[in-house]
Amino acid sequence: VGAQIITALQTLVSRNLDPTEALVVSVPKFTGSESYHIIPDSVTLGGTVRSLSPALRDFAEKQIKVCAENIAAAFGAKVEYRHRRLEPLTFNHTAATELAAAAARALVGREAVNEQVKPVMVSEDFSYMLQARPSAFLFLGNGPTAGLHNPTYDFDDNAIPAESRRGLLRLVICS
Repeated sequence: VGAQIITALQTLVSRNLDPTEALVVSVPKFTGSESYHIIPDSVTLGGTVRSLSPALRDFAEKQIKVCAENIAAAFGAKVEYRHRRLEPLTFNHTAATELAAAAARALVGREAVNEQVKPVMVSEDFSYMLQARPSAFLFLGNGPTAGLHNPTYDFDDNAIPAESRRGLLRLVICS
């Protein structure tokens, strides 16, 4: 039943939305039996919903519940559904982003700063700061390593030279 639900959730995006709308439904948690040869009497699924639109987040919350309940009913199973909204959407303020980009150019040079980044759907507690004060969420290059949230990710402390750390600290304090 759990596998059917996960498979069906992928159609929320592909069959229900305009292709230009951005919605990601991920279900990376699937737990059940502690043994490889025992079929569990229940499983737990867990995941995330990310979007650039509050309306799409509302849509996903409702449709995940409907999808899971209907599939479970088809198999004679039941669903206990809980949806917790964690962080709000992560949106940068224009003036703060321009200030951060100017500071980065001054610290590491124009050629090392990529300002043509497409929107990404991050889920960060920093979003609360973005709601409270004009701010900007930035990505720092870290060289050829696995991406964030990857078990093999290893941050290279040398990626932020001492002078850059001092400059970024000044930027944060002065903002």
